[in-house]
Amino acid sequence: MSIRSIARAVTFACVCLASAAMSFAQSTGACCVASSGFITCHQVTEAQCVSLGGVWRGAGTSCNTIGICTNTTPTGACCVVSPTGVTCHQTTQSNCAGLGGVWRGTGTSCSTAGICANLVPTGSCCIPTANGVVCIVTTQSHCAAEGGTYRGHGTSCAVSCPLPTPTGACCISTPNGVTCVIRTEAQCHAEGGTYRGHGTACSSTICPQPTPTGACCINTPSGIVCVIRTEAQCHAEGGTYRGHGTNCLGSICPQITPAGACCITTPNGVTCVIRTEAQCHAEGGSYRGNGTVCSNTICTPPPAVGACCLQAPNGGVICVILSGPECEKHNGIYRGNGTVCSTAACPMPAPTGACCVPSATGGVECVILTHAQCQARNGVYRGNGTTCTNACPAASITGACCLTTPNGVTCVQMTRSRCLAEGGVFRGVGTSCTNTTCPTPAPTGACCIASSAGIICVVRTEAQCHAEGGVYRGHGTTCTNTACPAPTPTGACCLQANGGVTCIITTQAQCATQGGNFRGHGTTCGNDTCAAASFAGACCIVGDVAVWCTVVTQAQCTTMNGHFRGVGTACADETCAEFFLGGCCITTDDGVRCQVMHRYQCDAAGGTFLGQHVWCEPDSCEPRRCPCDWNRDGKVTEADADAFFKAFLEDDADFDADGETTIKDLEAFMDAYIKPCGE
Repeated sequence: MSIRSIARAVTFACVCLASAAMSFAQSTGACCVASSGFITCHQVTEAQCVSLGGVWRGAGTSCNTIGICTNTTPTGACCVVSPTGVTCHQTTQSNCAGLGGVWRGTGTSCSTAGICANLVPTGSCCIPTANGVVCIVTTQSHCAAEGGTYRGHGTSCAVSCPLPTPTGACCISTPNGVTCVIRTEAQCHAEGGTYRGHGTACSSTICPQPTPTGACCINTPSGIVCVIRTEAQCHAEGGTYRGHGTNCLGSICPQITPAGACCITTPNGVTCVIRTEAQCHAEGGSYRGNGTVCSNTICTPPPAVGACCLQAPNGGVICVILSGPECEKHNGIYRGNGTVCSTAACPMPAPTGACCVPSATGGVECVILTHAQCQARNGVYRGNGTTCTNACPAASITGACCLTTPNGVTCVQMTRSRCLAEGGVFRGVGTSCTNTTCPTPAPTGACCIASSAGIICVVRTEAQCHAEGGVYRGHGTTCTNTACPAPTPTGACCLQANGGVTCIITTQAQCATQGGNFRGHGTTCGNDTCAAASFAGACCIVGDVAVWCTVVTQAQCTTMNGHFRGVGTACADETCAEFFLGGCCITTDDGVRCQVMHRYQCDAAGGTFLGQHVWCEPDSCEPRRCPCDWNRDGKVTEADADAFFKAFLEDDADFDADGETTIKDLEAFMDAYIKPCGE
């Protein structure tokens, strides 16, 4: 055998011995054995340590480790569950409990295969008790059985359990009343309840039942309004309580016509009564407004006012509405009671300036006048605001004058006064006669202009007539008795609009077309023109079997599904006659048949109306066997005479069939009534 072969064999043997030694070291461990008051350490296997009655320190431990046998508390395998899995620790039982592990027994070893198998995981569990929240390490199922909150597998009690959110009694309204449940404060508010406080418990008195509410009808100036109130609150507000649990739907609060103070003039003076607006106007009173009450001053008439012209600081004129005494107090010019501010009420004073007029000596003199005054004196106006300083130099004040002659218009140079005296048209001081100075005059004609005295006729050019607001009758027309016919008279018309009353000037017919109240021809719109205007009239209301009439406004009549007969109409026998209900004989292709309808419907169908409340009978539309059997009962009695007279008064007794009801029908009926067939 070669040296190299021997060396290889020796090396192999050394490796085998080292592996065996390592394997032995890993299968043995320190074993601490107590004997005769001393503790000795033996490097043996776990089984040998158990047979010696020693404390096994674990596989791989060494007796050479200092203090290996100082603590002789028995150890064993401890299986600890963590979020990442199960780990085994060789430790004492107390240390195992501190780790939250499962103790496998004294002397057990983590090297034992399956030592931690089939281990139910545990974790920290927070359990509420009377003394607060306590933490234990247990299984999830055991934690749930104790009513606790499981923190997760492998968690420990090192992290404190959070304190629970406090709870208390919570009063929640339901359709069956108020019920009490235990909730946190946030949960109670989320469910719309009333939280009674932390730690409160549900009892019979913790949630008092609310005071019942219902619909309450309260009278206001605008009418009856409905609000939800308790019965006591409703009475305190002067309302009418409709009952517990009622609501403000439908017609639970019937509306009434609002009333207010009405000032009525009597022989003993003005008295105040409470009336509706319509009642007040019907009695000729002055209505003070819905909801107003009678007081010592409610019917005191306000002082008459009108337009007052005052001097403004800038030299102009302003117009304000004041009473006469107030206007005089401010040194104003009072235009009269009922006048209103307008451009015509307070015209601006005409400006003045220097005016050069011929003097008595034939020269020129200067005076301060308005432009119109200057022209009236045949002067030359130098402009608004000019003064007489060097305003009128000595010079001729003649100008071109256009005179009409039989041969046409001619131009002559003369003074203004002479020109006007000869009926000419003065073209201005300093103007001279040229080919264009005196153009052919514009054609003229009759012009109808409205004035305070009525319609007047003057001769003007068409442009002049329009400028003066007149009606031009045509070139060459003259003023005659028929040139300007009188216009249709107008007057104040009171109209209801947007909840109020407005006044316009129109004819009586146009006022009636718009549903207004005409105040008379020549009346004007003033502050109190429409104060006593009434917009009420007859309203025919058609029922199932009857027609009745009431006096209301058109708007109220429409609300009542009635037929408004016009402003100012009254309820009379014939006011609603066209709506009377009764039998109507109508001719059709199948003959004459009777139908129950209103009179106006019968007239529209070309039928014969039998009379109000005269209903259809089998022979209602058959020819009468006796003409005076007016009620068609087969015999002639006083009832027929009563029925005829009633129809005659209703203008519906055409006995002689001539298409109208006249005295002849009455005479013919009486003749027939006294004949033998009437017996």
